[in-house]
Amino acid sequence: MKYAIKFIVTVCSLSFLLLSCNAINKQKNTLSTNGSSMETASLKVDEKEDIHKISNNEASASFKVKGAEMISFRTNNLEYIWQADPEVWPRHAPLLFPIVGQLKDKEYIYKGQTYPMKQHGFARDNDFKVVEKNRNQHYF
Repeated sequence: MKYAIKFIVTVCSLSFLLLSCNAINKQKNTLSTNGSSMETASLKVDEKEDIHKISNNEASASFKVKGAEMISFRTNNLEYIWQADPEVWPRHAPLLFPIVGQLKDKEYIYKGQTYPMKQHGFARDNDFKVVEKNRNQHYF
């Protein structure tokens, strides 16, 4: 199960990097990834709010430990993620795993054993631990 979550968060990190990739080498300090140039990225951890941030000169992304939820993706001062207005909907971009929706009677059967399952699964409501991080990626 942890590998599926790691894959999903990695996809978010890769999406961040691909969207922020700069084909023109504007600075001397660049990283090379598959033939493209990308300005050096940085990371920041806000321990009191359990928010992890990655950024470079083109874009930034922030993730909460709660649900490994992406709470911000910005390029050129434009925010792409819903900012969780509690009067409308209090979440940003929740990770719905292992199901989307609700099961009949809120339970499933596996190998003859019945288990409870909340709407949209369990990932969005659990605290995740960062198991690996670098300037371009965070693995929860």
